[in-house]
Amino acid sequence: MDVSCSKCGALHWKCEQLSTSTIARPLFGACCLSGKVELSAIRKPPRELLELYNGTSHESKHFLDNIRSYNSAFGLASLGVTVDKTVQDGHGPYVFKIQGALYHHVGSLLPKPATNPVYAQLYFYSSGEATNFRMQNNQGRGLRPTVMGILDQVLQQNHAYVQVFRTAYERLKEQREQHPNVQSEFFAVIQCEKGTDARRYNAPTADEVSVILPGDGSIAPDYRDLVLQYKDGPLKWIYETNASYQPSVYVLLFPYGENGWHTNMALNLPVTGADEEDPDDDGSGGGSRTRTKISILDYYAYRLHQCADDSDHIFQARALLQQWIVDGWAATDQRNLNWLKNNQKKLRIDLYK
Repeated sequence: MDVSCSKCGALHWKCEQLSTSTIARPLFGACCLSGKVELSAIRKPPRELLELYNGTSHESKHFLDNIRSYNSAFGLASLGVTVDKTVQDGHGPYVFKIQGALYHHVGSLLPKPATNPVYAQLYFYSSGEATNFRMQNNQGRGLRPTVMGILDQVLQQNHAYVQVFRTAYERLKEQREQHPNVQSEFFAVIQCEKGTDARRYNAPTADEVSVILPGDGSIAPDYRDLVLQYKDGPLKWIYETNASYQPSVYVLLFPYGENGWHTNMALNLPVTGADEEDPDDDGSGGGSRTRTKISILDYYAYRLHQCADDSDHIFQARALLQQWIVDGWAATDQRNLNWLKNNQKKLRIDLYK
């Protein structure tokens, strides 16, 4: 690939350029829709993590060989899916294939009695304690405590959602202590899109933990918000429309916790937009035929084109890269199916015109 898109800088083969391209101004549609999609550049990971990605040491090779297991050990949320292992029986390259639905879940911030903490719960312990629990939770996988310690330090210091979850934990703990006689539990609402620029998608801050409410959190104020319960709560579904869907699970791909795709991401359009159906319309009847938002497919297409300004560590993530791509495909497919479900009346009318 030796030609860069004049809009976003993504690398392409020359034969991929649009017919409207010129020698001085090559244009491509697959990466950024000829400039309509603008996302912030992917930052290089902190030095310690970058050395694990790029290093030639035995530690680096071990990390890359086991990157899915390490990512799972440090995820703030869980990935629920049935992995089809029949495609891994031979001696060919690794293949990540799933069966059925794929979903992200987040649990309560305190573990159940007599059980080890998992996922986000581990970030409220000291590094040594958390490493011991992670090693116990991943027995038989051959993971190393030295790598665990490095990753814990990197994420504790840099991942925005770790800081947000810790703030939620402290505020919920404070509410519980101030209201010991309240029978119901408390839950926190993280407004993941609060204050985000339409295309820059800043990482969240403690200010996003803006609501502390009594109850079990079973009724979320908004499907775009993230609901966290202090203890004894059921698993909460993180929808593909939630800005935390990506950084809460793929912590080693996005170690700074920048927000992922959500429905408020705007296309970079001129004054008048193209007259096309919006696949991200929610079916409420208030949508427009002019598409003004970046679709989830647009987002992943952009991210999967390597740009000169982006860190390339995601493309070095081996099995974790495959998982992220399959996850993105599943989320895109679910989004399209939801649109079809919510627009049946409109689709049936079109058949009889």
